[in-house]
Amino acid sequence: MPQALWRVRAVVTLAAAVAVSAPLSVAASPAQAVGKAGLLAVVDGTVIEYKTAKGKQSRITLTRNGDTVTVDDRVAIKVGAGCKRVKGDKTRARCTPATPPTRLRVYAYDRNDTIVDNTDLPITADGGTGHDKLTGGPGHDRLYGRSGNDVLKGRGGNDALYGEAGNDKLYGAAGDDGLDDGPGTDAAWGGTGSDSFTNGAGNDRFYGESGDDYYNSRQHAGRDADRYLGGPGVDSAGYTHYKSAVSLDLDGRKGDDGRKGEGDTIGADVENLLGGLGKDRLVGNGKANVLDGREGNDKLYGGGGNDTLLGHQGVDMLYGGAGNDTLLGHQGVDKIYGEAGDDWLDGNATPGVYDEYDEVTDLLDGGTNTAVGDTCVRLNLDRTKGCEKD
Repeated sequence: MPQALWRVRAVVTLAAAVAVSAPLSVAASPAQAVGKAGLLAVVDGTVIEYKTAKGKQSRITLTRNGDTVTVDDRVAIKVGAGCKRVKGDKTRARCTPATPPTRLRVYAYDRNDTIVDNTDLPITADGGTGHDKLTGGPGHDRLYGRSGNDVLKGRGGNDALYGEAGNDKLYGAAGDDGLDDGPGTDAAWGGTGSDSFTNGAGNDRFYGESGDDYYNSRQHAGRDADRYLGGPGVDSAGYTHYKSAVSLDLDGRKGDDGRKGEGDTIGADVENLLGGLGKDRLVGNGKANVLDGREGNDKLYGGGGNDTLLGHQGVDMLYGGAGNDTLLGHQGVDKIYGEAGDDWLDGNATPGVYDEYDEVTDLLDGGTNTAVGDTCVRLNLDRTKGCEKD
């Protein structure tokens, strides 16, 4: 029982964290590009800032030696406070702040630009318009593709990648990254670490790869067929902001997930599902799944494996299926069926808190028992059936 409740807390906490902290707000675009040369300067005391020339295609590489950061471009660089040109090369310049540098900021603006951070400093890179390639370093980077078909690579660190408009490719690589693809037909790869993905409008593909990843699916108008594929680790797909009813399963079948006619695909290598605000249907598979109905009158089917099912708000129906399952109804007049296996059934419980939270009558049906039998936590006027421990 404690292990099942730990799994519940982990999934619920992850969903809440994503709702607050995953790439959520997109920074405003900086001031307009400068003239025929890029402008490099130390700002705010410790930040190295480079703004590319208007109408020029830049290929920018940043390196560091001690407290000095070198910026190498294919376009002439004009220097400001704290910076000097490299003698004999108008496209290279170095900046040495009075105190050690803490961050890089690069704004590329209006061409197909390339930015590569080869320092150990975190970078904020803005591609502007055009088909840009932005590559971070080992720090906690923020990369903005803006408009155009962009390629964003976080490399090391806990990065935030925003594809925005266009058909983009986002690569989190190492670290716990947040990837928000924006509108367009995009693809995103999490890499190693526990990553969070947020979908924009368009038919997108998300690959969690290794780590415990979370897919934050947002509802968009029209058919918006996305693919969520897990990989090693315990991955979760959440439709928590959907007002429309959703039908989600973990069979890996193409195009049968999401709201009616949406055509999403949730891979069989995703372990957990979270519903939204409507009357949802969530179906597990042969693994140990966590199914969380959230709000609405939901139907949850555990399938095989030792599953944890949470009804939460609404009049819910929970079916454990095979395996030793934990079924928690929470609020509402719920019907809970343990079915095969030695199950734990509780119609009223908040995860980890067993009290008289909802004063309604639930039906607890243990179903087929084995040597140990089913445990039904009966409160108030709950009705039980097939429970060996009551």
